[in-house]
Amino acid sequence: MFKKILVPLDGSELAERALNPAMAIAEMMASEVALLCVPEFEKVVLGEPAVYGRDVKDNSYNHLSYRQAEEYLNHICQSRRLPGVTMRPELIDSEDVAGAIVDTAAVQNIDLIVMSTHGYTGFTRWVLGSITERVSRHAHCPVLVVRSGGPTQRLLVPLDGSELAEQALEPALALTQALNGQLFLLRVESWTEVDPATAHQLNRVERGLGERLYASFEDEAEAYLEAVVSKWGVPKMPIRRAVTTGQAAPEIIQFAQDRQIDLIVMATHGRSGLSRWVYGSVTEKVLRGSERNLLIVRPSS
Repeated sequence: MFKKILVPLDGSELAERALNPAMAIAEMMASEVALLCVPEFEKVVLGEPAVYGRDVKDNSYNHLSYRQAEEYLNHICQSRRLPGVTMRPELIDSEDVAGAIVDTAAVQNIDLIVMSTHGYTGFTRWVLGSITERVSRHAHCPVLVVRSGGPTQRLLVPLDGSELAEQALEPALALTQALNGQLFLLRVESWTEVDPATAHQLNRVERGLGERLYASFEDEAEAYLEAVVSKWGVPKMPIRRAVTTGQAAPEIIQFAQDRQIDLIVMATHGRSGLSRWVYGSVTEKVLRGSERNLLIVRPSS
């Protein structure tokens, strides 16, 4: 599924956290890995009014910065090389780091971008939180946001009953199989109880009807997850299911923490499904609020 992987790097240890999960996926799927660096070219004053403040690419400082970036990427390619995995350095001259990442992914038909988040370090002094959010918002392909470079064994797909949310299932299943992991499906419902006034009216019609209505909501959610497993399940792959109630993003974050999830897989943008999640908002809240790795899947339509 992920045959071409792009890993943006800025020379920092923080950005390099993306390398372990990227290389693990590449090794399992025999992928090609492109390592992208966007060297920073500073504005300098040449002493002539006509060219004051112009960007100059051939002065000694900038030449050194570019050469350092090139040597750095070549070193990563050599030290991280794995059998069956092709690695290559990619240097792009741009003042817009996020734009360069998104454009490179589009031009080269990249299947997956893997990058770290938060921090302010490295050759280009990327503000990685801002860069990562912009890339995840605009990239045409899935973006794996890395906070931990450890092994990925426990994966979570939150669902709201919509086709949009279910587009996260295919990549999640592929990764679970490739990494020999365990998959969890979580249905978060926005209702916590039947409105007391509504319950009272229902109970006047038939005793206990209000409580049974609440129970039917939970039964419907569990039946939906069971149907998803029947449709998408892979033989010999155990898929665990859970239903919780409350606000979507906090429930997802708490569930991932309680179950020690390594990777959350979510679709982004749109408004659909039984619980009417505003998916772009929920995904970004999970991105900002969770300490877990997050694979953000861009819907095909």
